[in-house]
Amino acid sequence: MLCQHGPNAKCIHCLDNEFITDAAHISFDNWLAERKLKCKGVHPNDVKCNNCLPPSQVRYEVDRTCKNHEPYPKAMCSKCVPPNVIVKRQEFRHVDYVQFMNIAQIQNFVSYWLPRSHEQQRVGFLYGYYAEDPSYKGGIRVIVEALYEPKQQGTYSDF
Repeated sequence: MLCQHGPNAKCIHCLDNEFITDAAHISFDNWLAERKLKCKGVHPNDVKCNNCLPPSQVRYEVDRTCKNHEPYPKAMCSKCVPPNVIVKRQEFRHVDYVQFMNIAQIQNFVSYWLPRSHEQQRVGFLYGYYAEDPSYKGGIRVIVEALYEPKQQGTYSDF
């Protein structure tokens, strides 16, 4: 009853609950909570370690203001050495569902390069907001209200 798509498509309203609860990645909030549990009781609450901070706030550079020794590069200590970097697949998801409110704008944008008649790249900015997604535990839904395409001219030889 809530579905607004064709017969060969599926949305969150027509998927069974078993599929939804068996998501491939945990939500970002749950992932942060699991990381914070690793350091619970290990250090005081006012101290922040790499498990306590969101990934964007972890610094991967040498602290050149450390006063425990001679300045870098002559000396380094465990406090000023950056954490190790491990490249691996992302364990969490930021968004569970994207909902487009103005379908005509999106279809116009996509139809420009789908038939390969133009063979040019285009750019557009999506405007909208985040909302809680009731279909997933800790889920986030993105609701796109509008698409803005700035004035652009593509060519076949330039990118």
